[in-house]
Amino acid sequence: MTPRLADVRPSCAAAAAASHITIDDAAIDAFLGALDTQRFEALKKEHGLVFPLKFSTFRDEINFVCVLSLLNALSGYRKVFHEVTGHGAYDNVRHMLLGMYLSNDHALTAKALREVTPTQLATVLGVPTHSESKHPTLPFVTVGTVGGPLHAPLELVANACKAAGQFLEEEGKADLGQYVLDACAEALDQEQTESHLLEAITCVPGFDDAYTLDGKPVYLYKKAFFLMNALRERLVGGTLPSDAPPVAAQLAERWRTAFPEALPMFVDNVIPTMLRHYGILRTEEASSDALRTWAATEQGVALGKEDAYRIRAAALAAGARIVERATTSMTEVELDGYLWSVAKDPELRSIPRISEQDTMMY
Repeated sequence: MTPRLADVRPSCAAAAAASHITIDDAAIDAFLGALDTQRFEALKKEHGLVFPLKFSTFRDEINFVCVLSLLNALSGYRKVFHEVTGHGAYDNVRHMLLGMYLSNDHALTAKALREVTPTQLATVLGVPTHSESKHPTLPFVTVGTVGGPLHAPLELVANACKAAGQFLEEEGKADLGQYVLDACAEALDQEQTESHLLEAITCVPGFDDAYTLDGKPVYLYKKAFFLMNALRERLVGGTLPSDAPPVAAQLAERWRTAFPEALPMFVDNVIPTMLRHYGILRTEEASSDALRTWAATEQGVALGKEDAYRIRAAALAAGARIVERATTSMTEVELDGYLWSVAKDPELRSIPRISEQDTMMY
């Protein structure tokens, strides 16, 4: 699937309609009417992009952000992460990445990514690499099995790293940062710069967050949009170092104006959950039993891949509708930051979130 930025919102609106998920305008107006504008302003840029690091080079910094975006997933394992480490999926991803980066100057190169293992990641996180259980017939014997409680999500991360590393080596790129900066330079020569950059990013395994529903493509690209916004925040929001390539200043100049309005929300597990909580997404007449019943278990509202794409697509379309109906200045990226942050409030944190496992898309 070759995406254009202009295709994303229509594909999601069509998927929501085909799935019989309603976007309730009255609920949108109620949400906007009750919105604490002071708090919105305080939270609208909270996307977890502040790190306690001093990077040795500009490309090092860009590469770090690119790999963070690649691994910004595992929301379906939120509960087990909390049980084992006391922190959620994104905090553990940040912890893994920081540990990898600090362990070795070359830890995030294409070659290093290709060689990442679940055991290496478990060591970085400080979690067990084996699980222990009672022997089925010998009551005083404990049996150890390879894997550990976080083996499933860590194996997903290792596989994503391996696929990305292999892709980068085939492309002749030393790391993901070089690939993205080169893609930015090529995109500047294109009439639709952002669409060209989006296409390049989604060619990297692990970023291709698209699916076919009812015979039609639906594009979400949560991690690609997260990365594009992170690039803009870095290029526009701070002073560029002397070793920054010319493309950085050129993009900064371009992105000081309309680019924030160009991006949809970065739809993960939190955004659809919050929009349904506020009554903005209505699933009572949805085309699937799982979406209609919205049955919560200890893991959350467990959804398969197709249903997860349906509700996430509806959430992206709802974000566009909310911004359209807002009477004050608001972008979808800012709305994303606000919803993602306010979901951490004690009274909202306990709301069962959608939970899809075996995916590295969100």
